[in-house]
Amino acid sequence: METNELKILAIDDNLDNLMALRAVVADRLPGSRLLTALNGPEGLELALAENPVVILLDIVMPGMDGYAVCRELKKDERLQTIPVLFLTATRTDRDSRIKALEAGAEGFLSKPLDEVELVAQIRAMAKIKAANQLQRLEKKQLAALVAERTRELEHELAERKKAEEELKKSESEFRRLSQEFNGLLDAIPDSLMLLDRDLNILWANRAAAEGIGMAGDELAGRSCYTLWCKRTTPCEPCPVVQCFASGTPRDETVTRPDGRVWDIRTVPLLDEQGKVAKIIELKRDITEHRKLEKQYLHAQKMESIGTLAGGVAHDFNNILTVIVGLGQITLMKMTDNDPQRGNIKGILEAAERATHLTKELLLFSRKQESERRPVDLNDIVGRMEKFLHRIIGEDIALKQVPHGSLLPVLADGNQLEQVLMNLAVNARDAMPRGGEFILRTEQVVLDEAFVATHGYDQPGAYALLSVSDDGTGMDKATLQRIFEPFFTTKEVGKGTGLGLAVVYGIIKQHNGFITVYSEPGQGSTFSIYLPLTTAARQESREEEGRPVAGGTETILLAEDNDQVRDLVTSVLTEAGYAVIVAVDGVEAVRKFRENADSIQLLFFDLIMPRMNGKEAADAIHKLRPGVKTIFASGYSPDLVQQKTFLDDRSYLISKPVAPRDLLKKVRDVLDGTLNH
Repeated sequence: METNELKILAIDDNLDNLMALRAVVADRLPGSRLLTALNGPEGLELALAENPVVILLDIVMPGMDGYAVCRELKKDERLQTIPVLFLTATRTDRDSRIKALEAGAEGFLSKPLDEVELVAQIRAMAKIKAANQLQRLEKKQLAALVAERTRELEHELAERKKAEEELKKSESEFRRLSQEFNGLLDAIPDSLMLLDRDLNILWANRAAAEGIGMAGDELAGRSCYTLWCKRTTPCEPCPVVQCFASGTPRDETVTRPDGRVWDIRTVPLLDEQGKVAKIIELKRDITEHRKLEKQYLHAQKMESIGTLAGGVAHDFNNILTVIVGLGQITLMKMTDNDPQRGNIKGILEAAERATHLTKELLLFSRKQESERRPVDLNDIVGRMEKFLHRIIGEDIALKQVPHGSLLPVLADGNQLEQVLMNLAVNARDAMPRGGEFILRTEQVVLDEAFVATHGYDQPGAYALLSVSDDGTGMDKATLQRIFEPFFTTKEVGKGTGLGLAVVYGIIKQHNGFITVYSEPGQGSTFSIYLPLTTAARQESREEEGRPVAGGTETILLAEDNDQVRDLVTSVLTEAGYAVIVAVDGVEAVRKFRENADSIQLLFFDLIMPRMNGKEAADAIHKLRPGVKTIFASGYSPDLVQQKTFLDDRSYLISKPVAPRDLLKKVRDVLDGTLNH
């Protein structure tokens, strides 16, 4: 189905919400049609009349809430194939999501909505509906075909039995007559077999034989559980045995020993006395469908992580701003030979790692953008040496074998540091009695044959980072799952299952790939391949101690956090600036009116009580257009994007921010040397 043919039904008692959805559909899905209903009964009638590709459903509605509407939709055979996507601003907790899934919903989004994600979900729901309709049609057609041919066969057998009394075994007659339509049944892509009460195969189509790996004539007389499940006794429970017992058609889902998942439909064939004589068994491999379901559940987990990360990021980044700021101020005031200087540097280094960890959690949940630039892989590995020593401990030897020349890659240095940190933690846990942790960098060229054989993306020149340990190693079963989110072999409370999943995600986002070789008792080696770049390498860190210019301008500061407000005031004042302080947006507007002629820059926290930074800045710009503005925020970038539209007068700085970076940003904005 093309995007411009989508028909979407939105059920919501809030007209503003419906108008907002109509605007999104008109903008993001041109040519699509949005149908609206203000309550559940009206929505059900409209769904029957219009048959939309997806239903966008609010939860809280008078009379009939969203859960009840969803259950009614899923009970009605005419509406079952229409996917339901809940949109809610109030019922975003875990119990509400579970209740939505139990009601039969295919999706759940929290308001305010991300337009890109909403459009992606609508397109995905359209595909789900098409797949549901196709599967339903195929099942109906196949069941009708089997039933029709079964009736014809039984009738034909009865007629021939009257004419030919000597033919007493219906099985032989059935096989002879079945040859007339074997070609038709062989064309069916699903496995189709005829079984007797002893679970022996009387007949099988081509798909069944190919699925077992034998010729069709080799299956007759063999038991299905021996061939399909590699057992000496019937499976428990067995769908065919249950169908013999009940005498009614059954639908079951079964997982074979090889891990493949099958949808099994059993249809009984009755003899003249009305007893079940044989069973027609239809099998369909739904393994890939189940994988898609798992991916969907994984996406929901990631959304939960993203919600949690975004919720704590603001407060956590405010705390880190104070730690980093006071630490740097203290360090600048120390002499070079001060015995506490190393301790302060350690605090700042730990705070920097905490900052990166927050960004990684947001990145893992798709709330943080990657900031890639040309860097030397050798530099990244080298500057992590001291920190990695602290992670692995004194009983593990750290050895670095760098490549002899530059290895320029287009990468986010902070994210690559996170990769090294996660792998170091993994290696430390694998060597409880000590050992050796080796980091090696090389330059390799992968040709087309190598790439095709291993299923990688592109041939060419790569930087190779090998991370090895001589720890406990891993067996094959563990190796197959180590990059799965939430999979861990550690004890409860000692592992989140996110470490290697984060590593895998970061490397994939860098257009690279990662492999691992390990055997029990032989240690592990992770090989990370990153494409080399010809772009000029950029310096990733400013030289410590480099002075940053101050100024004498007057700055209006609005920040609701007491510690952050005091820190920023101190940093700006010591740099020579005059600072006027406000605790929220309302006070900031009032103080601007009182000092409008002397203020050259607004420095506002984005999210504040009573009036946020954006609203306060807008009010001030009406009083004096053109005044330059810096917004500061510790929230996740997606929330900032919802709250702020940066025009030519406004800039954004993310918390935590070091005093040096804060002063540089302020000076660049005042001097007009900073680009958006």
